[in-house]
Amino acid sequence: MSKRQLWPHQKMAYRYVKKTRHPALFMQQRLGKTPVILRRIVKRTAYLRRTKPTRARVLIVAPLSVLLTWKRELLLEGVDHHEILVCAGTKGAKDHCIWHYKARGGFLLITRQSVLSHPELEDLKHRYMVVDESTCMKSPKALFSKAAVYRIGPMAHRRAILSGLPDPEDERNFFMQFCFLHERFMGCDSYWKWLHRYYRPSGYGWEPKKGTIQKVKDAARDLGFFLTRKQAGMKEKVVVQRFYTYMEKHQKKTYEHLEREFELKYFKPVKHEHRKVRWTSWATSKHVMLAKVAGGCYGPDGTVESDVKFRDLTKLLADDNLKGQSVVVWFRFNDEIRAARRALKKAGIESRSITGATGHRKRERIRLRFMDGRVRVVLMQIKVGQYGLDFSRADVAVYFSRTYSMEEYDQTKDRIVHFKKVGTLLLIHMLTYNTVDEDNLEVLDRKIKRRTKARNAALRFMRYRRLHTTKGRPDERPLPALQEAWKG
Repeated sequence: MSKRQLWPHQKMAYRYVKKTRHPALFMQQRLGKTPVILRRIVKRTAYLRRTKPTRARVLIVAPLSVLLTWKRELLLEGVDHHEILVCAGTKGAKDHCIWHYKARGGFLLITRQSVLSHPELEDLKHRYMVVDESTCMKSPKALFSKAAVYRIGPMAHRRAILSGLPDPEDERNFFMQFCFLHERFMGCDSYWKWLHRYYRPSGYGWEPKKGTIQKVKDAARDLGFFLTRKQAGMKEKVVVQRFYTYMEKHQKKTYEHLEREFELKYFKPVKHEHRKVRWTSWATSKHVMLAKVAGGCYGPDGTVESDVKFRDLTKLLADDNLKGQSVVVWFRFNDEIRAARRALKKAGIESRSITGATGHRKRERIRLRFMDGRVRVVLMQIKVGQYGLDFSRADVAVYFSRTYSMEEYDQTKDRIVHFKKVGTLLLIHMLTYNTVDEDNLEVLDRKIKRRTKARNAALRFMRYRRLHTTKGRPDERPLPALQEAWKG
């Protein structure tokens, strides 16, 4: 059994988990959700092992990048390594893990894609089922949501969900997550029944009926454990800076022509090379192509047509203010990562890259080398590295390019956060002047302001309710986490 001590905020979360059959841990990123839930599962399975001859089956669904992190946490909790099965790698290796899990039980660490490719898991009885980063179930149309909620979930004796950002878009993201735990939410067992009961059609979407948002928040707060870093006593200061780059003449012509004509045409003269003009009739595809032109990797097969932004990245990392500091650089496109790796190598800056093609074991080796200080710069693809990875050695994160997702932005910027870290964190956004890079950041800023406005309105409502339900002078101290005002 583990001898490591939990932090005070983790002990509060553990008390909630201990008395709740199907817990929902919505603790903000970097507060340590994994040790809390594993402490309870390991203690419970150890008790069952003393009373029953067979091992309990524990199914843990997590992103590929954090499977080895879960394994390390299980080892720290005192679980024997023979009981831990990591379902990753080749098809034969995955099939062997599933066979071993069916025959002998244990802890199966698996991705949601592998869950869908192994339907035999739906016929097994699981003692526990844990879904890490449970926002993967936010859509009722997703295949994994249907499998987890309606087929695999009911076969699990106890279920748990973990997320640092449970409602990245709006309050509707809660339904499928709580339906996975309790098979119903707010009296409905179907997302579409719930939607028709609490929302009304409005144009091409849905708008909530009067009082719906507060009802959803109250129901979620009653069932889940919400905790922010501020509540946990974590003091952090984040500074955001913008670093502008400017397009070359031929790059600017290509960008303007694409924006106007929906056609990617090359204006850079290259001898003895015929490059086919690409065009699209879809605005979404055009925006992706515009983002590639702004970055410079818009040639055939993702080749570099303009290296201005990569030269500026090299100058930025070689600057005296960042010299010697560990840095995480985030990218939207893999072609940009490869080009940046070549540019940094040419400048004598050691770096490592993580993309979807990087195996899960190699990802962990790169992360450990970075945390030990043997690697100064890590080039990371946003979709791959947004969940669970600890790069808290770095105090600086650079965004070479971004997506429009608020969840991905929140998750990536928290990879350099740690509960014990004291100091200022620096986020640098590299923006190509007068391009979609600026539009992208403006969209994220608007989403942040809208979320902050909704959060402040909820806090005002809770303060008003306390003033009218408490006798005498109201207590202005923060409420305990289980009764805390909505922080979603």
